[in-house]
Amino acid sequence: MTFQSNGGLYFNSGNGASQTLNAPVPSDTWLHIVVTYSANRVKLYLNGELKGEYKVVSLNTLSNSSFRLGYNLHGHFDDLKIYNYALNATEITQLYKQTEVAEEVVNIPDANFKAALLAHTPAIDTNGDGKIQKSEATAFTGHINVSGKNIADLTGIEAFINATILDCSNNPLTTLDLSKNAALTQLFCNDAQLTTLNVANGNNTSFIQISAQNNSNLTCVQVDNTAYSTANWLAQPFRFDAGVGFSQNCAASTGIDNVKYNNITTVYPNPARYRLNIEVKEAANISIVNMLGAVVATHRLNSGNNTIDISTLTKGVYFIISSNDGVSKSSATVVKFIKE
Repeated sequence: MTFQSNGGLYFNSGNGASQTLNAPVPSDTWLHIVVTYSANRVKLYLNGELKGEYKVVSLNTLSNSSFRLGYNLHGHFDDLKIYNYALNATEITQLYKQTEVAEEVVNIPDANFKAALLAHTPAIDTNGDGKIQKSEATAFTGHINVSGKNIADLTGIEAFINATILDCSNNPLTTLDLSKNAALTQLFCNDAQLTTLNVANGNNTSFIQISAQNNSNLTCVQVDNTAYSTANWLAQPFRFDAGVGFSQNCAASTGIDNVKYNNITTVYPNPARYRLNIEVKEAANISIVNMLGAVVATHRLNSGNNTIDISTLTKGVYFIISSNDGVSKSSATVVKFIKE
């Protein structure tokens, strides 16, 4: 059994008889290959499936005949077995399933996501077995496009550590964790239903574009460095909905929610750069809190319209908290604004 220069598998049984698998055998992944001889027929199986067969008069089993296995193979053999009888198709399928390494297959629980990856162009399922092996996911270095496929769960994307572009827009996704996808440079997750987005992959400076707009329930994006993202991701080609902020720990940041206006009736302009107008029903003390929950300023407001200076604040998302108890969330009115 030899491997041809085009990657095809070739088996020569002697006596001038041979069989070649015309389709190239996939590379960079483990393969299960079985050759059987019975009733003057030689059969070749690849990953549990019959791929070719031919008729021979007899096998050349003379003591001085050569036996070559894996000639011209640039790879490795493992777990070689020689049987004294011919395995049938059922036994070969069972044997293949037994030798599959479960941890080498990417867990993709969402059927629509799996179907999109299996049908993807360029091909991701390079060995055509209807599964995505970790080796296949790792080998993929291009653009993953699964836009508009009715995908609700992108579990499995973490295996694509070398993918550079991901388009998962127009899907009913609520959570997207890309913390393992350090090679990403472009992300399109707009027009979804995201409530959490984690792009803290240790390589945020490589992003050249992110489109995450039209996710009305998304308020915080987890990033590598809050200051860097705030300084560099608030203008085209980075697109987020108004009010979305960046944090290195969104789980802690979202402890303060944007709730319905009570005492505070109007906040404008929003976003604001130098001054912020706040209209309240009754006189109140307010605190301005950043995404990490730290109080960065306090003000006393009179009933009606008030103008406060925010020129010294760094760019980012802030919360105005109006309550009799300072930052007590139980009795607070909380309004979110963006400092440009």
